[in-house]
Amino acid sequence: MAEGLPRSSCPQTRSKSRKEFSIFEDKNDGTISVKQAKELSEKVGSPLSESQLQELLKQNELSIESRISYQQYIDLFLKTESELSNDHNRIGELRDKFQRYDVDKNGYISLNEAQWALQMELNISDKTALRLLNQFVKLDYEQFMEFYEKIQQKKVEIYQKFGKFDQDMDSMISPEEAHTILHKEFGFDKERSMAMVNRFDKNKDGLVSYIEFAEFYMAVEERKVSIKGRIRAAFQLFDKEQQGYVTLEQACQILQGYLGFSKAKANDTIQLYDKNKDGKIDYEEFLEFFSMIEEERQYLLTEFTKYDMDKDGQLSYQEFKDMLISKGYSEHEIKTLMAGYDIEDCGYLHFDEFKQFLNFS
Repeated sequence: MAEGLPRSSCPQTRSKSRKEFSIFEDKNDGTISVKQAKELSEKVGSPLSESQLQELLKQNELSIESRISYQQYIDLFLKTESELSNDHNRIGELRDKFQRYDVDKNGYISLNEAQWALQMELNISDKTALRLLNQFVKLDYEQFMEFYEKIQQKKVEIYQKFGKFDQDMDSMISPEEAHTILHKEFGFDKERSMAMVNRFDKNKDGLVSYIEFAEFYMAVEERKVSIKGRIRAAFQLFDKEQQGYVTLEQACQILQGYLGFSKAKANDTIQLYDKNKDGKIDYEEFLEFFSMIEEERQYLLTEFTKYDMDKDGQLSYQEFKDMLISKGYSEHEIKTLMAGYDIEDCGYLHFDEFKQFLNFS
């Protein structure tokens, strides 16, 4: 059954089902319960699986005890001959798939067999398939039907996401197309986006094909789960009163404390993320805001580590001087800057002092 669409039946089925429906009218008010409707649909040869029933209830905001009219019963529970024929073909397809993947012919799909099924159906590696099968137990035929249905849903999801990335619709994803999405969702800079493309570009043609995309997409989704968990925790940390937003003042404090931004630079930056200009950073806006923070902090750490030659977690005057001499600073300017940012006056710059130096403008 197509999602969101009602069922219908042929006239012959309607005529027969009307008589059957009357038998179940226990309250004589022209209605029967959903539970009774399920029993009736099974009796007239149009049964619903448990997963189909739950989806039907969800789509139509019903419970198992809800009362429905005869017309609702027809629309929701009865299938046309065409649908029944499609079901028959689908059952045959599932049976063939089960037999194919039940390699040892013991009537169950083992972990290794399920892993193989995912590899074949989704074009993913054995390692990715194994990660998807977390806490897997062996499947009998009924369980395999639901498992295979989820595989088909994942196929559709991958296809749709490929279309989202492939903006020029040439059936390939370029580094630029990948960067557009990766920057928006994770705050990736171009270098990191390129690295992501290179990782999954198996034939090294500089593009991600549809065959290569499944692995690429799985990695993106895993990262999304990880990042969004951290973002949700960070948002709740700053939205202490659970108002559903972070104030601009709080956002400014985040940029000053985490990244060493000056107040002026923090205020200018925040304006870019307050998309609807309501003076708040709501959760959707915070997703991109926090991704930028993580990206910027990673850049700061990379720069700090690059010039911390002895890896002692601080920059000596000589290390600081070596960094700035290469950028054209005079020794007098370097001494002045060192004195200005060495807040503890210890002759070294710690990371918090260094990030202020890079971002205090």
